Amino acid sequence: MNKKDIDFGLKDIKIDDYKLKKNNSGKLISIIILIVVTIFYYKYSSKELVDQIDSSNFKSLNNVEQNDNNLTKDTLVSHNQDSLIQLNDLEESNEEIAVNSSKTIEVNLLSGKYYIISGSFSNYNLSLNKANFLNDNGFNAFIISPVNQNKMFRVAVDVYDDIDTAKENLKSYKEKLNNELWILKY
Repeated sequence: MNKKDIDFGLKDIKIDDYKLKKNNSGKLISIIILIVVTIFYYKYSSKELVDQIDSSNFKSLNNVEQNDNNLTKDTLVSHNQDSLIQLNDLEESNEEIAVNSSKTIEVNLLSGKYYIISGSFSNYNLSLNKANFLNDNGFNAFIISPVNQNKMFRVAVDVYDDIDTAKENLKSYKEKLNNELWILKY
């Protein structure tokens, strides 16, 4: 017997030809889907950015009104009931903004104060409706913008520096409005 006969020719086989090759098409498809989803996300979220830019133009107009409310240090922004004023007509509407009596104050930054909350809404327009309703009934309404994972717009009736006075006044507000009020530190 020969050495060739003993290994039956197995040493002459090229192993690279018979190895299984990885299929990367699944990874490629998932990357393409991820890119498409991010494009759609940024396309539709740009509309929200335009709304934020429009609202930032109102902030500069309403800084004068903040001095009357003694809330300038808390970075509160006063908004008019009609927030759909065109940017071209902004200069002409300065007088209209000052004339309207029902104002809603929007809180954008954390201040560490205690707010008495009358409602929590996932939509800004719903919170604006509630704030306008409270303004019409003689309350000074605040809209608290969402922070972090919380996507809820809160409508506050009053604001206090310490928790004790907020708790005391919460009882009187519950008698005036309803029992579904609570205190939020923001």
